Amino acid sequence: MKRYIAGITVLLSLIVVISVLYFRSIPDDSAFPTVRWNDLVKMDYNTGEAPSDLLEFKDRMVKIPGYIVPLDDDYVVLTEFLLVPNPQACIHVPPPPPHLIVQVKLKNPVPMEEVKNPAWIYGKLEFKTVTSEYGAASYYMEVDRMVPYSKGDKY
Repeated sequence: MKRYIAGITVLLSLIVVISVLYFRSIPDDSAFPTVRWNDLVKMDYNTGEAPSDLLEFKDRMVKIPGYIVPLDDDYVVLTEFLLVPNPQACIHVPPPPPHLIVQVKLKNPVPMEEVKNPAWIYGKLEFKTVTSEYGAASYYMEVDRMVPYSKGDKY
């Protein structure tokens, strides 16, 4: 009986320690400034020039809401996608202009059944042109976290 209680105590202690470390590793949402699509559209995608208010976000940790367009054919997990400003851009031909597309690489793949549209993405925003079969993107992000966009979210 003492072994059973000791085992449960150790297990509960491990759960508490892991939970504390996990939640401590998730950055506070307020630490990520929100980048809006009306900010991103200000870049001249032909020259790469951007106004100073957009340059404030360059190479910074930010969050952006948008719609997911998967880039791979793996229907089990999502690893890479394009983030676009509206659901019509997901299926629209021709694609939106490059300054309205963010190419995203997830640091940790997400099971497809957990992928929700629209979503918030959190990561470092880079200003670099990346091309795919779906068109060019003026922005690139390696994403640390992705969460569903809720109806009541402030944007």
